[in-house]
Amino acid sequence: MIRYHFLFYSFLICMSGLYLNADQSPVHAAPLEKDNQRIAAYSAMIARYYDMNENEHIKDITESVLAEPTTPNNVKEAIRANQRHIYVFKYPSDGLMVKGFISLTPESQNYPLLVLFRGGNRDFGLPNPADRLVNYQHYAVISSTLRDGINAGRDEFGGADVNDMKNLIEFIPTLEKKLLIKLQTHSLDFLGISRGGMEMFLTLSRYPELQNRVNRVISLSGLLDLRRQMLDRPEMKEMFEEDFGLQNGNEEEWIQQRTPLMTISHLKKCLPVLIVQGTADSRINLAEGYEMVRQLHDTGHAVDYWEIEGGNHILSNHPQPMDLITYWLKTAHSSC
Repeated sequence: MIRYHFLFYSFLICMSGLYLNADQSPVHAAPLEKDNQRIAAYSAMIARYYDMNENEHIKDITESVLAEPTTPNNVKEAIRANQRHIYVFKYPSDGLMVKGFISLTPESQNYPLLVLFRGGNRDFGLPNPADRLVNYQHYAVISSTLRDGINAGRDEFGGADVNDMKNLIEFIPTLEKKLLIKLQTHSLDFLGISRGGMEMFLTLSRYPELQNRVNRVISLSGLLDLRRQMLDRPEMKEMFEEDFGLQNGNEEEWIQQRTPLMTISHLKKCLPVLIVQGTADSRINLAEGYEMVRQLHDTGHAVDYWEIEGGNHILSNHPQPMDLITYWLKTAHSSC
């Protein structure tokens, strides 16, 4: 039975065995153009964190994050209080050098390593090393910017770029040596946000050996059904056609290769999955999550669903989404 949770920020209601009607969940019609402009401008600022000389392969950006006016004061306080350090680095992936970051404290070795799968694409929506999602308590968080954008190579939106996440995980022991740290590299939690939800399930499907090292996976406002996404948002289909190889003659194959719904049969049934969505999400239709949860449940997978009343895309309007996420991480246990 699926465990459904509807969260209203300050309290929680549990409902069991409830199926929701996907047809009652249209994407909100709020215009995204202004929001896209804001994200693009913010991403240009974030890109500066990743500036590195040609011969530079790792750089401590902690002081830059603390000096940045847009870094929230509570994040700055948490960084100082927990003696957190944030590094950007380059790592090899399919002959390319791709940039990523890792955020950690002296106590992070006692926590599972959280692998963050980014949202957006190329320069748009770059992962922010100063974000509250990656500077929470003593969790160590690692992420990749993926190929293209501030890196060489071409983003295929669920194509070869998936290799960048597998190669990031393989690079962790090298980071440990460079930084003289020890992380729980065989005890990983995955968090995919927006496009990262797709990327996360594709990584688990294409590299099933990683499932032996992953404890739990979370999709936060995840892109889970590309067919539905293109129906709801024609501008996304246009972008896929212009930039990511979608064509009239290959549409079915293109969708099948990228849609997380197609990965379910490749996932271990004992791997705990959490799908989190907000009711005010203007980018992802709630129906995408409903269908993913239904199919996971029907095939016997361990799945929980949390719906945040009033929550927008990736819960950016929530007081502290990591409170919710870490609650589940601490209570969900794999039976593998």
